[in-house]
Amino acid sequence: MQNYEPDVTQLLGLYQQLEDDIVADMVRRMLRMGFVSETTAYQAEVLQTAGILYEDILQMIADRTDASVAQVRVMFEDAGVQTVEIDNDTHEAAGEAPADIRQDGRHEAGAGCRIPENTGNHAESGQHHGEHHADCFPASL
Repeated sequence: MQNYEPDVTQLLGLYQQLEDDIVADMVRRMLRMGFVSETTAYQAEVLQTAGILYEDILQMIADRTDASVAQVRVMFEDAGVQTVEIDNDTHEAAGEAPADIRQDGRHEAGAGCRIPENTGNHAESGQHHGEHHADCFPASL
């Protein structure tokens, strides 16, 4: 008798590889550019739509770099602020109050910082030609 049950093991493996490739691409872009681009933010949104929790996405990025989850969160918040600041100019010109999307005061410590590379030997971590970015986040984060 032939088994008509689908073997999902291979499908799950492909899905995991896609997830890993997306996160590796996000990390590589963040290391190269030094900030969270619109593409990186969109990739995080795609991963969330696929069922991955935002905190888990931040943790996966932190695991591939020397950054903490809090530092990665600040970078994503900074990306949002940069987008909103463009809109705020329009709102202010129209006499409306600008939007503030920050959730707490942690952002000030990491504003304008670049994500540090992982010193471990991770080919997928996005290490870029030996380039190392200074960690400008305070140790308290």
